Amino acid sequence: MDVIYIVNPGIQSGIVNEILRQKGFKVIFGLRNENALNALKEQEIKVVVLDIKDSTTVNVISRLRESYPNQRVIALTPNQEIHDQIFPLCLEAGAESILARPYEPDGLVMLIEGSGYVTSQKEFQKRQQEP
Repeated sequence: MDVIYIVNPGIQSGIVNEILRQKGFKVIFGLRNENALNALKEQEIKVVVLDIKDSTTVNVISRLRESYPNQRVIALTPNQEIHDQIFPLCLEAGAESILARPYEPDGLVMLIEGSGYVTSQKEFQKRQQEP
């Protein structure tokens, strides 16, 4: 399965890249925002994994959704505090799943493979409506 991993400066992205490769994924690594969008034009990518370091990088998800509405997007946040702040923004922008560091490598693999461990927009909206 082909995966694009979009990295942001200052995030320990080499570990994620290595985990994905060890699990057998073909990874296009180290692309920044514009290069990743161009790579999507050139080849079929099953999943985009995106490092989110703050709310300003969430708009990359929106741009992906505008150009590729059916593209699967998984957002990785650097810690639980930032995760809690931008979780709703990532879902609103169109992320399929959001995972906070630290996490188990198998959790990321499960998200990419689409086999559970997923927080969907529907699940989020349902929780928001519950008393």
